[in-house]
Amino acid sequence: RYYKMKKIILFLLVLIAFSCTKQTAPDKQQEEEINPFHTPYKQYVIQPYNMSIEEGNKFAKYLRTIGPFEWSDISVVYPKKLDDSFDNPNHTRFQAQKILNWQKKNCSYKETCDSIIIVIGYIHDDISIPLHGKSDWGIQGLGSIGKYQCLVSDFRIKNKNDLWKVTLHEIGHAYGLNHCPNNSCIMQDCKGKPNWKNKKWFCNHCDSIWNPAGLD
Repeated sequence: RYYKMKKIILFLLVLIAFSCTKQTAPDKQQEEEINPFHTPYKQYVIQPYNMSIEEGNKFAKYLRTIGPFEWSDISVVYPKKLDDSFDNPNHTRFQAQKILNWQKKNCSYKETCDSIIIVIGYIHDDISIPLHGKSDWGIQGLGSIGKYQCLVSDFRIKNKNDLWKVTLHEIGHAYGLNHCPNNSCIMQDCKGKPNWKNKKWFCNHCDSIWNPAGLD
């Protein structure tokens, strides 16, 4: 009986000691295994073209009133005046790809593990690219997929309330999203006939790429 009681007391002491042992924090590798997804903080820089800095600030202020950008860090840099070298051959539109090429070279920011900066070129003038068998097809915007660079023109946006949707679409490209077949997704291909009605956000698939950790 004495030995039986001794075993019980020893068992209780071991149990108490184990329960009081301080848990150590997981190391970095363990954290990555626990949470393999990481959503870097997105910041936005607006590069205005052919307009005043006040108009660029007005665009930034407009974006901040829209849900997806409401808490975003948005800044505006000094506007650039585009010369004839950015024109199409007929000097009727600006060539979007040339503008983006300039933007990549002169207005880009280094990515970090915690944040990325997406540059949004903003212009009132008409822009174009070779598309649909035409050498000079007018467009609302253009994004360099995965390069954190995009360009938005409000020239062809009939409903000004769609400006933020065009912007988010091009930002999606800049972040790495391709066109989506889902007709309710903001990333659906317009195919030359923009229709932004009932498009308010990404579909589940595109959202999982945009925000894999579900933090935004």
